[in-house]
Amino acid sequence: MRLILVRHGETIENRTGICQGHSPGRLSPEGIKQARRLGKHLRNERIDIAFCSDLKRAKDSAAEILRDRNIAIRYLSLLRERSPGIFQGRPLQEIYKAEEENGGWDTFRPPDGETFGDLRNRAKVFLKQLEGESAESVLVISHGGFLRMMLGIIMGKDLKESIAIPQENTCYNIIEYDGSWHVNAINRTDHLE
Repeated sequence: MRLILVRHGETIENRTGICQGHSPGRLSPEGIKQARRLGKHLRNERIDIAFCSDLKRAKDSAAEILRDRNIAIRYLSLLRERSPGIFQGRPLQEIYKAEEENGGWDTFRPPDGETFGDLRNRAKVFLKQLEGESAESVLVISHGGFLRMMLGIIMGKDLKESIAIPQENTCYNIIEYDGSWHVNAINRTDHLE
């Protein structure tokens, strides 16, 4: 199986430094352009099925990427970004400060939210589901944190190494699965140049 992992396009919240988490998010004009460019870049790629986060910013990115193609899309809450709990919709600096004051980002659980360990566990569940997928080529559209956790698991990295994996807006990653996972490309943005 060939797996193409994609981060959603830039959002207005990305630009303004707002913590999005499970909020819908709104693609910026630049984010729409990024997704359209990626769609053109991938037009000759075989894609049998797409899995997409059920959040609006990912769904809107999927619509732009696959706009001229008749490909089934499955929307899954499993693919959402980490929930920042009470920090959702607030400036990112607030959650960064809370993480610093409460033992660090890697173990901090925001009230009503998830730790990065929780996010990593969701990524493990999804990877297990993919191992049973019969499609030859799969597109996954998700979020920076979730994709970092997936890639970290595949590459055998710990939590701190995983969070450092770069994932730009509408970057794509190419992974092959033949009984074990193999990384062919990470954080590709050649469609934006």
